[in-house]
Amino acid sequence: MFNVSFIIAGAILIPGSNITIKKVLYNKKRLAFITTLLKMGAQINIYNISKEKNGMQACDIDVNYSQKLSPIHICSDNIMEMIDEIPIFCIIASFVIGETSIKDAKELKYKESNRLKAIYDNLKGMGANISMTNNGLIINGGKKLYNTTINHYNDHRIAMSFEILRLALGLNMTYEYEDIIN
Repeated sequence: MFNVSFIIAGAILIPGSNITIKKVLYNKKRLAFITTLLKMGAQINIYNISKEKNGMQACDIDVNYSQKLSPIHICSDNIMEMIDEIPIFCIIASFVIGETSIKDAKELKYKESNRLKAIYDNLKGMGANISMTNNGLIINGGKKLYNTTINHYNDHRIAMSFEILRLALGLNMTYEYEDIIN
């Protein structure tokens, strides 16, 4: 289900969006991202859950633009279940008026990049009201964000997350690449 998290985020953030994603792999253990967004007030509907075949199920997902989301606090109970979706979740949180916090996320420091630092650096560079704690982030969303150069630290989830932010804001951002070839 995590492969559609960027599409879901884009639909939630871009005014007028109303999409249906069909035949998505349905995994009950990978619903934390959607469950969290639903708690925040996102307009998401999962339906047409198929019968299990070869240990797998599929579903359809409707997602609508969700203008008024509520802030939320995420801690260790949910971090591991949505570890790969935290970067795109932070993009959504930057639009939410109020304080959204992510705690106990030290695992994010050891992914393809230090994702906590990458999220913090890029959102801060855009003018977001964000602070970094030892193992998490605090985002006070709703502040106007500005165009800047994004450093994705050669991490595809950071790059994709900020591409969704670019689409939501209608900005023309540039990306800074690190030279990993010696």
